[in-house]
Amino acid sequence: MRIRDNNRGVRTTVAICLMAATWVGGGSGTAWAADEPVLPENRFSLGVNIALVRFDSNFKLTDKGTGRDAYIDAEGSLGMSEKEILPVVFARYRFSKKHALAISAFGVSRKSEIQANNLGLGNYMISGEATLSDDTSFYHLNYVYTFMQDNRSRVFGTIGVYGLDLDYSLNLMGEIYYQGVLLESKSKTIKASVFAPLPMVGLDAVFALSSRWSLSTRVTLVGGSYQDISALVLDSAIRSKYSLGKHLALIVGIKYFNADITIDNSDTKTEVSYGFDGLTAGLAVSF
Repeated sequence: MRIRDNNRGVRTTVAICLMAATWVGGGSGTAWAADEPVLPENRFSLGVNIALVRFDSNFKLTDKGTGRDAYIDAEGSLGMSEKEILPVVFARYRFSKKHALAISAFGVSRKSEIQANNLGLGNYMISGEATLSDDTSFYHLNYVYTFMQDNRSRVFGTIGVYGLDLDYSLNLMGEIYYQGVLLESKSKTIKASVFAPLPMVGLDAVFALSSRWSLSTRVTLVGGSYQDISALVLDSAIRSKYSLGKHLALIVGIKYFNADITIDNSDTKTEVSYGFDGLTAGLAVSF
């Protein structure tokens, strides 16, 4: 069983912040004076990012009737790819100086197939074929309120709904053992598939470094319960934006995501730990 490094994303974020602070602090004073930082007053923006991320995910399934449990390490024992490219779409409409609506979405599509003898899944073991698929999507719609703003900086608070569309499926085919005892010799499917709209709150900030460069941060917390599902999600990012023209900008940054999800049905309990971090790059148009 692997132990997740939950501090990995935190260390990455701190490192980037320190590098950004060093770069800004080491800049030329005359350059700042000649290139006055100003944030644009755009009403609408639309963008697409490509995220190169590294996954760390696993889930534990417990049968309430028998007490038997299975532990599935997606990137470890089942060989699912750790590194993936994710498309991220986002949009924001600012309908007044202090109020806006924002929406974003991204999806995951991964699959692994392995042939194995004595493949360990916690207390279970399989000799045969295992296929794991991950087709998970995330959506959020939120209201944005501007707490503070001037020509150079803005601070936003956000509240809204975070749509968690989890779709994990594990298909086992062969001889299945539990604690060394043969249970069956056939196929078995284990699923963790739910959709839950959960409440979210967040804090965003953007700071103009020059007339073309700006640096922004975003932290979003999601927590709550819906029917048989409870979840706690941390979604954060640091981004640098470079204006290529009046309506077009280049965006690069880092992203950290971690979700702990529990699905508590009448007969089974599924605990999912789902995380990734990595680099993002894309374009945004604004009007």
